[in-house]
Amino acid sequence: MVWVPVKAVVNNYSLTFDHQHILNVCYERLQNKVQYTSLPIHLLPDSFTLTELQTTFEIILEKTVEKKSFRRRILEANIIEETGDMRTGNSRPAKLYRLRKESSNHYFTRNIEGPR
Repeated sequence: MVWVPVKAVVNNYSLTFDHQHILNVCYERLQNKVQYTSLPIHLLPDSFTLTELQTTFEIILEKTVEKKSFRRRILEANIIEETGDMRTGNSRPAKLYRLRKESSNHYFTRNIEGPR
């Protein structure tokens, strides 16, 4: 098995039957759902940084998201909590978060969009 970006499948692989159509429909549905739900949180490991969460949203949406607005909306949704740990590396340390145990998929009142 090989993991490849969805877009690479279109350009580099030949899928049988109607699997290309199915893949396209699923990916389009994922992109639409990510605009108004917290679904990408479930694609991350147990602990993650807000930057990693935002990057996951941006990869799926194929556009950048305004950092300050994104963080405010995620934190106000009260679906994640700090783990108390920090991730260190080449840049400054970043707080680690996790999904709250009592949280389910959150629906935002407004779509998460790229810069206007």
